[in-house]
Amino acid sequence: MSYIEDRVSKRTILLGVITLLLLAIGILSGTAAAQDQRGGGTVPTTPPPSGPTNPSNGGDCVIPDSGPWPPCATGGGSGSNNGGNNSGDCVIPESGPWPPCATGGGSGGNAGGGNSGGDDCVIPPVGPWPPCATGGGGSGSTPPTPPTNPGGGGGTFDPIAGGTTTFNVTNQVAQGGTQRFGVGLGRHDQFGSRQILANIVPNPGFEPAEFGMVFIVYDSNPTATKVQSDNWLQSFNNDALNIGQPAGFWDGAQFEVLSGPAKGRTGTVTSYTFDGGRSTFNLSGGGQVPAVGSAIAVRKGIAGYDFNTLPNAKAAAGQIRPGSPGTQSLSLTPAANNQASYQEFFDSYGNSLDQSAGKQLVINGEWKLNLWAKSDANATLRVRFARGGNVFVEKSYALNGGWTNIQETFTGNEVPQGGGTLALQMFVDGQVLIDDIRISRASYGNEAFSGVVFNALRDMRPGILRDWGDQLGSSLDNQLATEFGRKPTGYSPRDRIASGFHYSLHDFLRLSQQVGAEPYYVVPVTWTPAELQNFIAYLSAPAGSHPYANLRAQLGQNAPWTNVFSEIHIEYGNEIWGSNDNNDPYVGATFRGGVRAGQVANDRISIMKASPYYNAQKMNFIIGGQSRFTPRQTELEANSTAHDSIGFAPYYGGLNSFANDADKYNPLWAHGSELGLRGFMRDNVDILANAGNNTRPLIYEINLDFAQQFVPGNVCNSFLTSEGAGISLPLVMLHHLQDLGIRDQIAFQLAQYSNTFRRCTGEPQRLFGLMRDIEATGNKRPTFLGIELVNKALGGNLLVTNSSGPAFTQQPINGVIAPTEVPYVQAFVFQQGGKYTAVLFNVDLGQARNITLNVPSAGSQATAYEIVAPLNANNETNVQVRINERQINNFSNSYNTTLQPHSMVVLEWTP
Repeated sequence: MSYIEDRVSKRTILLGVITLLLLAIGILSGTAAAQDQRGGGTVPTTPPPSGPTNPSNGGDCVIPDSGPWPPCATGGGSGSNNGGNNSGDCVIPESGPWPPCATGGGSGGNAGGGNSGGDDCVIPPVGPWPPCATGGGGSGSTPPTPPTNPGGGGGTFDPIAGGTTTFNVTNQVAQGGTQRFGVGLGRHDQFGSRQILANIVPNPGFEPAEFGMVFIVYDSNPTATKVQSDNWLQSFNNDALNIGQPAGFWDGAQFEVLSGPAKGRTGTVTSYTFDGGRSTFNLSGGGQVPAVGSAIAVRKGIAGYDFNTLPNAKAAAGQIRPGSPGTQSLSLTPAANNQASYQEFFDSYGNSLDQSAGKQLVINGEWKLNLWAKSDANATLRVRFARGGNVFVEKSYALNGGWTNIQETFTGNEVPQGGGTLALQMFVDGQVLIDDIRISRASYGNEAFSGVVFNALRDMRPGILRDWGDQLGSSLDNQLATEFGRKPTGYSPRDRIASGFHYSLHDFLRLSQQVGAEPYYVVPVTWTPAELQNFIAYLSAPAGSHPYANLRAQLGQNAPWTNVFSEIHIEYGNEIWGSNDNNDPYVGATFRGGVRAGQVANDRISIMKASPYYNAQKMNFIIGGQSRFTPRQTELEANSTAHDSIGFAPYYGGLNSFANDADKYNPLWAHGSELGLRGFMRDNVDILANAGNNTRPLIYEINLDFAQQFVPGNVCNSFLTSEGAGISLPLVMLHHLQDLGIRDQIAFQLAQYSNTFRRCTGEPQRLFGLMRDIEATGNKRPTFLGIELVNKALGGNLLVTNSSGPAFTQQPINGVIAPTEVPYVQAFVFQQGGKYTAVLFNVDLGQARNITLNVPSAGSQATAYEIVAPLNANNETNVQVRINERQINNFSNSYNTTLQPHSMVVLEWTP
C-alpha cells in the first residue's frame, strides 16, 4: 500500500488505547444505494428550482436540477408562447445546467418554440434524438443562452461548447491483448468493514504465533556474533500497551543475512538484548561479519497463546479435538467475580474510531456457531454472543469427559444504524478445553470467504485479484494451512503480539479461479530459499512429483495452478524500498532504498526462477516501485534483472481547492488527459523503457488521493464517495492503458469505510474502499461501479479512435500540473473476436453532449450500460448510483446519441 493503512490491534480497541495507536491503524469500508428512473437518473428527493413561467394548455415538463433529463426535456410539441405545447411544456431553469429543449424544440409560440402552426416533434424515450429535438418545427425567437463558464474557476470552457463530438473508429490496434481491471482483496478485519472471511473469529484454532522480520545492521562495529538493529529503539517500547519487543523476544530465532558481504550466512539468535538502547542480536557460530547496512531476516515461532490476553485463557499444547489440523487448544479456568475466561470482540470501529460508520458487522438472518469443548471432570461452559443487551446466544453446556461438538443456529434482527461492540464470551466453573470455533452466516456453509465478497467479485469480474494483507511475517506452511491450523503472524518490531490472521494462499487461489481473475500474490520477504522453491513447486509441479505439489492435491487442486491461470503475478514483498524505521508503516519488511531492495529482490526472484518448475510463460515477477519518486525506478532497474515488472501506485487527484464543483471535479477528470503528456507516471514509463531490461509497467494500487486536512469533512467525504469521483477512476485507468501502455492495473481496495489516519478537519476520510462495507450493507461505491462497468468492455484489442469535438482547458489545480486540454467527450473502443465495445464518458459538468460514433462494423442492435446520476450522489446510506441497462434498436455504423452530463456509458454490439 502507498498510504498508511491504520493498523488496529484488538487490545488497542478493547482497552480504548491512546491516540498514537489509533493513528497506527487502518480500517476500510464501502457504499449504499436508491431506485433510479429509466435512463439512470435518480428521483430528486427535493423539488428542482423553479424556472420562468411557461404558459400552456397542458401540464409543464418538470426539469430536475441536473440530468439525466426526462424525454419532454428535449422539446417537441406545438402550442403556446415561451416554448409551451399542448401536452407538456419545457420548463427552463434560471441558470444551467440547461436541458436540451433550451436550444429550441418543436413548433409552438415565441421564445423557444417557433410557429404555433407547425407539426409536433415526436420525441422517443431514449436517444438518438430527432433533429427537431434541438430546434425543429417552425420559427421562433432565440432561447436562453447558457453561460460560457458555469461552475466557476475549475476550467475554461470552449466557446463552441455545444458542438458534436465525432469519433471515427479504425481497425488499427492501439493496444493489443487488454486485460480487465483488477482489485486488491485486502486483509480481514474483525473490527471494521473488511469482514472478508466467512468465519468472523480470528485464529479459530487457538494456534501459536509466527514472527518474521527484516532489520538493517546499525553503524556500531558489528562483529561475527553481535549486531544491532537500526530500525527500532528500546525507548519506543511500552510494556503496558504491548508495544515493541522485550529482551529475550528473539531468543532461538533463525536468521539469514540477505545482503552485504555475509549474504547467505544462516544460524540462530542465541540471545536478544538491549545495548545502549538498541535492539541487539547475538548470533551463533562464526563466519563473515555482517557489514553495516546489511539486511538480516529473523524468524521465530511464538509458543503459547497470546492472541487473547485474559489470564484465565492459556494454551494447551498437544491437546486438540478429534481430526483437528491444529497443534493445540485453549484451556479455560474459572475467573474471579463471574468474569469471562475468554472473550473476543468484533465490530468496534463505529463505536470508537468513526461514529458515522454505524455497525459494520450486522447480525441479521440465520447464523451458526460451532465449537468443540472438553472437560475431564464435571464442568459447565457458558457461551454468550451479544451486542450489549441484544443477546444472540447465551447457553450453558454440561461437560463430563471427552470432546463435545457444540452447534447452535440463531437468528439476528440487527440493522446497520447504531453502535455497540459485538462480544463473544465464555464462562467456566472448572477447567475446560475449547478448540476450533466458527461463527458465520448459515448461508456461507464451510466456505472460507464471505458470500458478499464472492458475489461482489463475480459482479466486478476483476482481471486480477491481489492478495495483500498481514502475511509478511508468515511461513509458506502457514500460508497453506487450513482454517483451524493456521497461525496468527507478525512482522513489525512495534508488535509483540502477533495479531495478523490472514486467509490462506490456497483459498485465495481458489477464489481467484471462481471469479475468473488472475491471482497476484505478495511473497513474504523472510521466506527462506527452500520456501521460495517449494512455493514454485506448489504452483506448477505435477501432483506426485514434489511434496508441495502433493500438498496442493491434498487441499483439493490436483492440476498445477499454472494450468488454471493464464498468468500468476508474484510480487516480492510490498513496497520494499521503504525506510525500515519507525516512520515506515511496513517497518520490519523493507530494505531502506532502491539499491538494497533491488539487490535482495534480484537474488530472491532468481532463486524462484531457478526452480525446475518455474514457468516463464505463466509467472510474472514484480518489484513494487515508488511512483512519485522516479529515481527509485532507476535504482531498482540498475540492481535487478530478475524481475519482469515494476509496479506502481499512482494515486491521483487531491482536494486543495474546493470552491465549487468545477474546482473539485474538472481537475479530477483532467488527470487522465494529462497522463500521456507529463507527470511522474510518464517519467516512470520512460525510465523503464530506457533501462533496457524489458521491464513492463504495472499498477498494483490506484485510487483517489487523500484530501488535505483543512477540507471540511462533509465536503471531503461527499467528494470521495460521489458519482463524479466514481467515473473518474475507470477514466484515469483507461488513459494509463491508452496513453502509457499499462495493461495490468489493480484498484485499491475492495472494502473500507474510512481511514482514520487521513482526516478532513478531524473527520476520517472515506478512503479507499470500493465498497462501503462487506457485512453491514454490502453497498458498492461509485468507484466500484465504474470498475464493474468498464470491465464489461475491456478485453481484446483497444482500437485507434480519431476524434474531433469541443474541449475545455484545465488550469493547474488539485493535482493537475500544467494547463491541459480535456475533451468533454472521450471514447475507448475495443474489439474482441466478433464483439465490439465502446466506453464513453461525458465530463461536462452541466451539459448533455451529442456524439457521432462511426464504427467499422455494426448491426442494428446494441446494449447500453450506463452510470448516470446527480454529480454528488453516493451510495452511503441508500443506493443513488447504479448501472442501468437498456437496448438500442437503431444502432448503425454511424450512430448518433446524446450523453448526459458527468456520465459513463458502455456500448456493446456484435455485427
